[in-house]
Amino acid sequence: MPTPWHEILKTVPSPIPHFNYRFIPLNEQIVEWPTEWGCPSHADPVPGGMSGRITVNWTAVTPILVGARPKDKEVVVVGRPKPQSVKLVRPQLISVGGKNYYVLPGRTIRGMIRSVFRIITHSALGSVDGHVRPARRDLEYRTSYAQHRGLKLRRNTQAHPGWLQYDGSRWKIAPCTRLRIKQDDDLDFDEDCDTLVRRHTALRGKWKKDRLAIDDDSTVTCGSASNDGYLVVTGEMSRKQCESVFTQPEEDASFFLDDTDFKWKDFFAANCRNLQKTAIPEGNFDHWIMEYAACSANRNKILQSVNLLPDHLRDFEPREDGPPGIPVYYFVRNGGHTPADVVMVGMTQVMRLPFKHTIGKVAGKTQPGWNDQPRPLDWTEAVFGYVPGVDDAGEEEDEEEQQEDEDEEDHGLKGRVFFGFARCEAGNLWPPEPNRYITIAQGEPRPGYYPTYLRKGDPISPTPADYDRGNGRLAGRKRYPLTDRNGEAKQKLLMHMSIDLDGQPVPEEEAGKKLASARNLLKFVDEGAVLTGEIRFHNLHPEELGALLWALSFGDPRAFAGNGKETPYRHSAGRLKSLWFGQLRPEIKVERIEVNPSQDAPTCSITDASAIGDMISGLLDCFRNKLAVQIAAALGVGEDAGEAAFEATTRLLQRMADPNHGRGDAQLCVPDFVTDPPYPGYRVLRQLVDQETRNPKRKNGTINQDNVRFNEAVRSLCDTMIKEDIGHLFEMDDLWRREEP
Repeated sequence: MPTPWHEILKTVPSPIPHFNYRFIPLNEQIVEWPTEWGCPSHADPVPGGMSGRITVNWTAVTPILVGARPKDKEVVVVGRPKPQSVKLVRPQLISVGGKNYYVLPGRTIRGMIRSVFRIITHSALGSVDGHVRPARRDLEYRTSYAQHRGLKLRRNTQAHPGWLQYDGSRWKIAPCTRLRIKQDDDLDFDEDCDTLVRRHTALRGKWKKDRLAIDDDSTVTCGSASNDGYLVVTGEMSRKQCESVFTQPEEDASFFLDDTDFKWKDFFAANCRNLQKTAIPEGNFDHWIMEYAACSANRNKILQSVNLLPDHLRDFEPREDGPPGIPVYYFVRNGGHTPADVVMVGMTQVMRLPFKHTIGKVAGKTQPGWNDQPRPLDWTEAVFGYVPGVDDAGEEEDEEEQQEDEDEEDHGLKGRVFFGFARCEAGNLWPPEPNRYITIAQGEPRPGYYPTYLRKGDPISPTPADYDRGNGRLAGRKRYPLTDRNGEAKQKLLMHMSIDLDGQPVPEEEAGKKLASARNLLKFVDEGAVLTGEIRFHNLHPEELGALLWALSFGDPRAFAGNGKETPYRHSAGRLKSLWFGQLRPEIKVERIEVNPSQDAPTCSITDASAIGDMISGLLDCFRNKLAVQIAAALGVGEDAGEAAFEATTRLLQRMADPNHGRGDAQLCVPDFVTDPPYPGYRVLRQLVDQETRNPKRKNGTINQDNVRFNEAVRSLCDTMIKEDIGHLFEMDDLWRREEP
């Protein structure tokens, strides 16, 4: 009987990746702003409406950083010929009356409160990159990719090299031959060469081996002039053994790519940064298209074809000698080389391949109507306002739809809640040493990782959810459950991921890869700081004011000033929320409430603290009762069921905001991984472990026993995953490469 997988995890010396985020299930029905209230207005007083001012003291329970614009700094490293440029990110600072203050911008507080407000009012899904098609890089995914597009591709099919060229009106691929050069013996990269551009720059005029040489244009000569080629550097330097050399293109065998073909669209989607109305090349594609355009007579047309402007070439001097195109790899079926035979195109052999459906299409199935235009106002839009955007669903609008949008003339809506800066006098920072900074590399949300970001539309279906099959639903609204483990994270960051820039050259052994891997160097406002800010509200219904107070306090009376107690609930903002930085505990004081005249009462202004305190509980109850009725109407159920739905959502939100409960109880909203079929990446991981174990030596000849034990544990884990069908619980790249923070 195989060892249970959860027992194997305990034996792995290197940490298995863990997810610090969870999801609050998304409401499928959007609760509309009450139609009996008419339209939100700034000019027409709402009978019984309320305006006023709230002061909030935000206590930083853990260090917080909402940084200003990074400042460049040249860092000298011992043993390196050139200073290295880094960006220092410090807390935002303003000067008032001759004193310096750290500030929390009003838009940061607004976004933090609005995210809670959107959840508790069951509003529509917020800003979503609906036009984006996520992509994945996997050795085994290419067969599924072809299958979902009605094509067949054998598992052992090899990638063909070629040059992507532009003939003035269309793109084409010219096949070529690929040679390989050993990286360790022949290229001799430095640690500074961590990017594609830096490696190309370092190689120019530096390296020679036998009859191969690289000139100033990165041209490799292999034996004779007829075999001229170009060095193609891709991937991560530390994980590669060889680089590639592409020979001159075979022009006679070239074939065109149709702009409307899914292969070109998929290549473009996988190698570009997707904006709402366009896409901009990034990574290797961006570098090579610049190199190609700089030496081409059609440079302006080349740039225009990929949505770039001639200004993007300002750092590239036009020259005659350069690459004959953009180096790419492509897979074909049946050994052919016609456009119909090409299945996929990418920048590397293990290419990024986009899924079939956009995030917007999946969001539309999760919450029908979230992107309908026009759509009735929800609570969040009515209170916080909104700016009309483009079609977030990722679908192209035809001319008729565009004309309808113009006829509607939706100019947006101004909010009725206004957030000012929260500030505290400049004081202690973390790390406390003046010139010590945190060097951790920060990631970005990756909604393309479907095992966590998606759930199955049919819970009992044996088919896993992804962006290809169309059976996935968004897992919910992403949150970071708060814990008291920030102290551990701070110790590890100071020990392993910090660096001291005291004006002296940084020792090579201390710098290591810290400066190369970190995008920014961070300095935080230390815990214990109290930032005081003001919130103004205007012409709100009592239920709306109750919702605002609930979002600020998580419905806890202890969060309001004057009761002598401390609320356990916390908001979070700023950087490194995944490591529990940026936790803010609110202390709320409603300074004044002005009530508009109504049929039952005249205008009044309430400033007495005890009177306002008595009103607060009534406002919270008023909001809770109103929303329960609306949820029941939206779902077509009784009021008791509507109240239960409201309580279920708010209780889960409170548990995530309470360090005493968040991490344990929040597991309830995690997708049920164990019931899904296995993620195929672990089979490749098994092969990598076998290969590494056969050659477990370092360059200095000593055996790394920790790696051997780790490989043995992971091999056993993979075998158990195969038998118990839970392999997709871990993503291959994360398990193989990620280090504990």
